[in-house]
Amino acid sequence: MIPGGFSIDHRKNPSIAAFERSKALLNSDHWEGCVTNVIAKFPEIDSFLEIGCGGGMLPTAFSKRGVFATGFDVLDEAISWGKKNGQKVEFGVAWNLPVTYKFYLSYSHHVLEHIPSDYTEATLHEMDRVTSKYITMVLPVAKEEDELFVDSSQEANRLKRGGGHFINQTRLWWEDKFNVCLPDWEFFEMEKIVAPWETIETHHNFFLRRK
Repeated sequence: MIPGGFSIDHRKNPSIAAFERSKALLNSDHWEGCVTNVIAKFPEIDSFLEIGCGGGMLPTAFSKRGVFATGFDVLDEAISWGKKNGQKVEFGVAWNLPVTYKFYLSYSHHVLEHIPSDYTEATLHEMDRVTSKYITMVLPVAKEEDELFVDSSQEANRLKRGGGHFINQTRLWWEDKFNVCLPDWEFFEMEKIVAPWETIETHHNFFLRRK
């Protein structure tokens, strides 16, 4: 049970599948390539926080490049595996992170859509609290309002195609939420990420910087 009364059903949590896929990349150059791309975009980065980091491979890769980095997750399997394999991962819920430090860049990848809606605003306020310069978030969003509530056959088909994403809002809903919860931040870029199941959803990488 996570603070706030929210519990995770690991049997239905797509984060488990994502973590299992990422483990296979432990000894590859995938994470180093990710870090190289981020440093190219943010050359002054000196600290990095990942919210929902799985086994902690990305924060570890940043640490190896001399960047102060850490990551938090709530999956026991991921945390246990990460610690056994020397990765930088600790337990922490997104809306109540056990840190006092402000990180240059905070990052989340397909995390916010899985957080209970009652904690969405608290999570965004928490990202504001722990970040000094940049926030970037990857989110799957419904393309249209009338696609938010798909029937069971569509949902099953989406999961079968490999998306596995819980899509509860549109891009405009998220942008409005950012404006309300992150008033000291501004958009400076937004990437559309092409996905094979794009007929129902699309993915966006939201980049925000402190004003």
